[in-house]
Amino acid sequence: MDVAFDSVTQRWTGTWSLCEKAGPVVLNRPHQADGIRPSPFVGDWDGNSAVANASFPSILHIRQSYDGNMTAWLDRSSPGLPETTVQIRVVSTTENGIALVDSNSFNSSSYKGTLSDDGKTLVGQWSLDAVFQGVSSIAASPPVPYIYHRVDQPANRN
Repeated sequence: MDVAFDSVTQRWTGTWSLCEKAGPVVLNRPHQADGIRPSPFVGDWDGNSAVANASFPSILHIRQSYDGNMTAWLDRSSPGLPETTVQIRVVSTTENGIALVDSNSFNSSSYKGTLSDDGKTLVGQWSLDAVFQGVSSIAASPPVPYIYHRVDQPANRN
């Protein structure tokens, strides 16, 4: 393969050969499908509870696929314990609001947040919806205010 990057068109062009047959090749950078607008929530978010000692710091990662579908995961850390990664479901987004759900066999929690006008802060609340123990469940606990700040690189928590 012999290719060169064209910064104007943002793609690689050149030739490739296979079994002594040569042909042109064009490699495009990943991009959104036509008509799909990038979400303002895509990125990495460094979060802490607005309530002292209510929960441990976390990094929220939000990504958007070519067709506009959203995915998210949360990296949680706590002193003396290994970092854990939790898959989060993006339930809905609006121009400045997002709803997330973290569900497993033991509990279900949800986050509803609002994006600041400058797009750098996400303010909302994590709510523990229910804790399941066998057949019975314990009532939901009060919501915990949680603030996320957009980061280029997640903070080093060690």
